[in-house]
Amino acid sequence: MTDRARVFVVTGDDVLRFSLGDATVRESGSLLYGVGARCVAVDPHDPQRVYVGTFDNGLFSSEEGGLTWRADEEGLGYRRVLSLAVSPSHSESGVSVVYAGTEPSNLYRSEDAGHSWRRIPALRELPSEPRWSFPPRPWTDHVRTIALHPTDPGWLAVGIELGGVMRSLDGGASWIDHNLQAHSDAHRLLTHPLAPERVYEAAGQGIARSEDRGETWSKLEHGLDRHYAWARDRPGRPGPLVRGGQSLPVRRPRRRRRGGTAVALAGRQLERSRHLGRLAGAPADALRADPAARPAERTSRRPARRDAAAHQRRW
Repeated sequence: MTDRARVFVVTGDDVLRFSLGDATVRESGSLLYGVGARCVAVDPHDPQRVYVGTFDNGLFSSEEGGLTWRADEEGLGYRRVLSLAVSPSHSESGVSVVYAGTEPSNLYRSEDAGHSWRRIPALRELPSEPRWSFPPRPWTDHVRTIALHPTDPGWLAVGIELGGVMRSLDGGASWIDHNLQAHSDAHRLLTHPLAPERVYEAAGQGIARSEDRGETWSKLEHGLDRHYAWARDRPGRPGPLVRGGQSLPVRRPRRRRRGGTAVALAGRQLERSRHLGRLAGAPADALRADPAARPAERTSRRPARRDAAAHQRRW
């Protein structure tokens, strides 16, 4: 049976893969176990090439659709990798350029399929950098999201949690500081090839949209009953699927590495409308917020262990 598509999922601990057929969904099981997986990105030009960032175990890459993995850390200064993005418009020697965002906030770039990484130093030279701080871990901050332009390899944007939306027009050589029209608690930035000038931001304060690559922003608040928002892209449509919620405590299994908080589904596809609405029949605790929002120990001051069993014992 031929797979129509593959979906990679990170759970906060593991990496799972699902294969979609015309009328079936098959789970391939856990591809990476107990690594603290936080983000995943697939090369749009080579779907066998997959990247995974972890909370304290660095970055993993696969060139076989997740069947085998290697640890890629050459040049990567921090092992807490919380965002990844593969460029749809820029390649070097036939390989798509990939970006990785870390905690503390740094942006790295690889031009050789993740084998080596180069830090982009200008991001931390912005005037607002001394004020960046993530409230659950106020001594630090991180690059929570990375957005790339569908056709312009020079344009990229990152969302700092908590610090705002930073943009570059020259591939990261220089940066434009946060525009106060956008939200400062950026969770997700999205672009789309069907609306290449448009950027969406889902943030802790709500939803914002730009029609000019982030030069100006408008807030999308009408009909939004909750403002703590997340979003995911919809490949065939230019508007994201938005979810928002109010954090609620959830009892966690004792030995789980990371927990989560419950949120309620609150939005539908934005398209070009300024209106948002609750999805009919959505349960109040249908989705879980990003577990990275929970306060954690200052594990960055001590080396993380690569061994999965030892990694679990630490928590």
